[in-house]
Amino acid sequence: MASDYKSIAKEHQTETKHLRGILRIFRQLYSDKTHFVYELVQNADDNKSRHLELQLGEDELLVWNDGCQFTKRDVRSICSIGSSNKDLTQIGTFGIGFKAVYNYTDLPEIYSGDERFRIRNFTKPEGIGVDGMAAELVAQGKTVFRLPFKKELGQEDIEHLKKRLCHLEKRALLFLDPLETVQWRDEQDGGSYSRRRCLYDENQNVSQVELMANGDDQTSETFLVFRKNVQPPKDVIDILLQQAEDDDERQRIQRSAMKQQPVEVAFKLRDGQIAAMDSCVLFAYLPTEKETHLRFFIQARYQTTPARDNIPKIDNPQNKWNKWLVQETANFLPEVLERLKACGLLEPAFFDVLPLKDDTVPPEFNLIAKTLRKAMRNRSFVPTQNGGHAKAENVFYPHAESLRQLIKCSWLHPDSSWLHPEIRDTEGFRRHFKVMREAGVREVSASQMLHWLENRSLDWLKGRSDEWLRSLYGYLHRQKSELERIKKLPLVRLENGQHVCASDQLVFFLPDADEDRKKIKPFLNELPILRSALLEGDDRNDIEAFLKNLGVNVLRPEDLIRKWILPQYSQTDKPSVEQNRLHIRYLFQVWDKISETGRKNMREKIGEIPILYTYRGGRREARDFVAPCHAYLPEAYTSDGDLETYFSVCDDV
Repeated sequence: MASDYKSIAKEHQTETKHLRGILRIFRQLYSDKTHFVYELVQNADDNKSRHLELQLGEDELLVWNDGCQFTKRDVRSICSIGSSNKDLTQIGTFGIGFKAVYNYTDLPEIYSGDERFRIRNFTKPEGIGVDGMAAELVAQGKTVFRLPFKKELGQEDIEHLKKRLCHLEKRALLFLDPLETVQWRDEQDGGSYSRRRCLYDENQNVSQVELMANGDDQTSETFLVFRKNVQPPKDVIDILLQQAEDDDERQRIQRSAMKQQPVEVAFKLRDGQIAAMDSCVLFAYLPTEKETHLRFFIQARYQTTPARDNIPKIDNPQNKWNKWLVQETANFLPEVLERLKACGLLEPAFFDVLPLKDDTVPPEFNLIAKTLRKAMRNRSFVPTQNGGHAKAENVFYPHAESLRQLIKCSWLHPDSSWLHPEIRDTEGFRRHFKVMREAGVREVSASQMLHWLENRSLDWLKGRSDEWLRSLYGYLHRQKSELERIKKLPLVRLENGQHVCASDQLVFFLPDADEDRKKIKPFLNELPILRSALLEGDDRNDIEAFLKNLGVNVLRPEDLIRKWILPQYSQTDKPSVEQNRLHIRYLFQVWDKISETGRKNMREKIGEIPILYTYRGGRREARDFVAPCHAYLPEAYTSDGDLETYFSVCDDV
């Protein structure tokens, strides 16, 4: 049975509060006259519609949805101002929001179930009949709104409305449920906006939502939406009750005070990964114009300005409801990060989404940004090189990427890991890298690396492969400022596997020429020769330059004689006779290859060093090394034995 429209009209005529409400509405009209389309979308969703359709004609807009049919209470609500039967979990105030249609019509008509009426002067329902297309739709169980245009409405206004329908923001459907499609058409054109929702990873509170315009896959967007229901605390409800303007509003608040409120967070998905968005407005089910600068969407039933394009300042003590919703959203976000990690989505690309300290996040949402930064510091959310996650305090990044191949981070810091290699201070990942720095991920510097090397034992160094040592040389070659410290380390590996410090001990490069190698072959195992395998590979020139800086010498005959052969005869333990024979033979073989000046200096040096193996007088068993200037040549060299005979009685010759 239809409502008693005359009775409702009479009530509104006698109640002056409605007149005040009408005046208030006129002061709060939307800046965009076509915004009422969003009001129709919102009301369709509140009434549990899955489909909303709009047909634009020359002199009217016909709108219908498949939601719940009007009740008598709905009739009273839509004809009132400042009054609503909606609870705290629904989007808006039906009575106020619907008044936006009066920008385009003076006599809106509504057909739903048994109700068939038009509204005159904003608040007075009049019973009417239904025919034509509206009658067919009502027979199908649809709720129909017919908005005959004002006579003074111009063609420009009609075109503006069509433009609104053509460019209706598909993201407006993101947080609506159950509304799935919005379709529109006129005599020549048409379009659609759709939302497809499915559970993600079998989690009831995580859904994947795909939004599409005009069925075009190329323009579709996919979001991952996390939801949590929270119970309004008593002190927040008390504030709402104090702010209520009449008993009806207070009853509505009390009626729904025990109902839980959803807070939602949505991330954009691109190619299976979460991607940041440059412009993110706050959602109060429908998008507002309030920019959050968060790079992802947050949504709840915020108290908005009458035009629903903004929210009052949260620092206002009277705005406790919105402050509570922001707090609950902030509390929810660490849990969201945990779920993302469990789903394998806390990958390097994700961290472009998180806020930085220098982002222009409005004060209203600073709590959300601070909570995310705190969670990054205190929880295991930082991606590591091994594919896991760890606390920021246990994650480090190398000052040079080559360090990753050289050492395990745990060698430097127990229970630590390298930061994921994709997150580095490069153009493509600079923001991700800053997020990690703000979280507390620290750098391993060249100085720290050297300090660690200074504490390695010789046995540890001997256990590293030649390939590893080549990589170490390549890394250290670039640390020019630390050369003096590097020189003090026993990093030079000899052919025999020993490690020495080239600044303290003589080390030679193996000669390149085969002839030169052949000459030193007899005592190659004794010579301090650098392991030749260390100079293999494309980076040979760099490694050779580095080792020269450490003190490794090119093996020139003159240097080998002066720096290695001769010093052995100044020691207490002299070389063996066989070794001596090899040394003397080498001197003979290379003498002509030494420069004239070099030979002159060498001759004087050799003449003073006990390098010749001799016997004394007639006692051939009394043998020793003496300097050439103190030795005589025996018959074996001169074919004359007189000198030996002459000195046979002298034990000191």
